[in-house]
Amino acid sequence: MVNIQELMGLSDEGYRDFKRGTLAVVLTNFTLLIPFVVIIQTIVALLEPLHTDGLLGTARLWLLFGAGLAAAVLYFFAYRNEYRKTYTVAYRETEKIRIEVAEHIRRLPLSFFNNKDLTELTANMMADCASIEHTMSHVAPGLFANIITVTVTCALLAFYDWRLSLALFAALPLAFGLIVGSRKLQRVFGERHVLAKLDVSEQVQEYLEGIKVVKAFGLGGEKFTKLEKSLHVMMLEAIKFEGLAGAFVTLAMIILQAGIGLVTLVGVVRLTSGSIDTIKLLTFVIISAKIYAPLIVILTLLPEFFYMLVSTKRMQTLRKEPPMTRGGKCESSRLRHRTGKCFLRVQ
Repeated sequence: MVNIQELMGLSDEGYRDFKRGTLAVVLTNFTLLIPFVVIIQTIVALLEPLHTDGLLGTARLWLLFGAGLAAAVLYFFAYRNEYRKTYTVAYRETEKIRIEVAEHIRRLPLSFFNNKDLTELTANMMADCASIEHTMSHVAPGLFANIITVTVTCALLAFYDWRLSLALFAALPLAFGLIVGSRKLQRVFGERHVLAKLDVSEQVQEYLEGIKVVKAFGLGGEKFTKLEKSLHVMMLEAIKFEGLAGAFVTLAMIILQAGIGLVTLVGVVRLTSGSIDTIKLLTFVIISAKIYAPLIVILTLLPEFFYMLVSTKRMQTLRKEPPMTRGGKCESSRLRHRTGKCFLRVQ
């Protein structure tokens, strides 16, 4: 079983906050379903006089209007709760990650810095942390919350009419299988894109450090092409990665949208045979337009979540670097010599 806490590199407190944020998003998603229930009941109230030859129930319509206003107010408070438990918590957690990484780097031995470039460490502390921050605030809570919302909604619709519910979600396994199946390919292109960005950062750092030499000897323009080539490679890798992920997501959406036609086909067949009434068919058609919204969000966020795992892997690799062992206080202010070598104890 996948350990989400280890996968995202969260602390115990951060993982608890992440679960609270996910539940807050689930609550917001279910709050958004209330207006659709009100719309369906309004349509039923408008169509009933056509079947019964009775009068239009204006009192019921006013009641539904009040329910719609109450749903809007409820959504406001639910979204405010979601904002506090996702964005605010995510920024606080990544602040801890940045401080922890900086503290860990401070305790690493000098041999580590001889094997690492400054730009790579900067990318660990800045770019990777920013990627994790964006994922924690905008991607992961919505991704897992929409998965929970869709699962619960699918189960509830199955009690209402399992045949139409099955038709509604028939294309879902194929769409998700396409995204998950392409994960390895996306990871390869994602890693290439990250390496290209790292190379650009390295070239920019080199250019800035040698700007005096560049200006003194007139090495700018055509004579200094390494940075330009790195930027061009990064652009190509970004196009490849975005194009690949976008192609799979678009294809998955097309497959998923076929469920609306399948629901209509099955519903019309059952309606002509007298198995269901018009209201139930209309209910599923309206719900199908709404239920695919979180599914499309999931399909869109999955590639971005896979891309974040590249940054998380780099961050975990840095965290696993063994720090210098802590020693006691130095007996004097001088460096302690052993076997002809000089060691500096970390206090």
